[in-house]
Amino acid sequence: MSRDCLWSLAKYSFLGAAAYGLLYSVVDYAHRLPISCLPWSEPEEDHHHLDRLAVISMIKELEVNPGVNFVGALRIPRANDEGKKAVDLVILTGRKLYLVEVKSSSNKIKRDADGSWYEKYEDGSSIKHGNVIQDVKERVALLESYLVRRGFKLPSEFIHSAVVFSNPECRVDECILRIPGVFSSTQWKSLLSKKAQKHKLGWMSPHKRHLLTMSLYQQLFCILKTAPTWDRLTFEDGGIVLGDFQGFEGTSDDLEALKRVKRTHVDSINIQRRADNLNVFGYQVTTSVSAVLSYTLRDYRKILSRGEAKAITEEPKESITVKGSTELGFLLVGSSIPKRFKLINLVSVQLSP
Repeated sequence: MSRDCLWSLAKYSFLGAAAYGLLYSVVDYAHRLPISCLPWSEPEEDHHHLDRLAVISMIKELEVNPGVNFVGALRIPRANDEGKKAVDLVILTGRKLYLVEVKSSSNKIKRDADGSWYEKYEDGSSIKHGNVIQDVKERVALLESYLVRRGFKLPSEFIHSAVVFSNPECRVDECILRIPGVFSSTQWKSLLSKKAQKHKLGWMSPHKRHLLTMSLYQQLFCILKTAPTWDRLTFEDGGIVLGDFQGFEGTSDDLEALKRVKRTHVDSINIQRRADNLNVFGYQVTTSVSAVLSYTLRDYRKILSRGEAKAITEEPKESITVKGSTELGFLLVGSSIPKRFKLINLVSVQLSP
């Protein structure tokens, strides 16, 4: 083969590889749009999405607050398999258990004569939220019933409710804020602050006289930690969404390998992106991308006298490598149509018990 032919072959091979790499990068970028770019077309879906984001934000605040035991994004089962009801947050102290309802409203919140609340927008329109206090009381009763079904009877009036307007731009009528257990964003942050915990306003601070012994406290917290929750996806850009894991989609070989990743066996999945590069005349061109999944096994051990189980986190036991095109189906909270996300765009998946 002549020198010119060899040069032409090398040139077009390089251009072809470069073009493929560029095309791959463009397509890959489109699939890596931040979660905030996802379409939320239905108003009701927008409302649920914003509330879930507010819950996630509050969970992050509590995670860095020492001494606060809590469980977020619970889904408490009703009796007789009649579905589940969402509970935003449960905060446990030695004297009380607080069921917290989070509202992400950013407009005016007013109260009707019948006790229901409604949100008034700048354009004059409004949306009714119903009787929020009554709804929260029903969730409290459901949680208490669930704990009894799990073999734990609480002391009288141990569960208290709280409604938190998390958006600082929300303007809540004073008549609503005067209701016991209703907090504005400023009041809530004050309660979480160290300064507030030193005073009587710090209702999450330790008390000298606990209503639960340490063993009962641990048992109750274990029950709450093993209660059903929303599944949780964390993206590369830091975005988090809640919903129901629907399974994987991909090639038959990848799906066969992923059969081991089941809710009953797996607690969480960590995902790493691995790029396969081709060296073309000193240039690194990405030819394919794989997703490496390391999963943590769910381990329930009988450690309490009443036979309750506690989830014990262990190091990942196994890893699975699948193609970068493999997707995860996920039904977002408030949505009726599952969405698909590429595994290479995720960093972790948390699965409910």
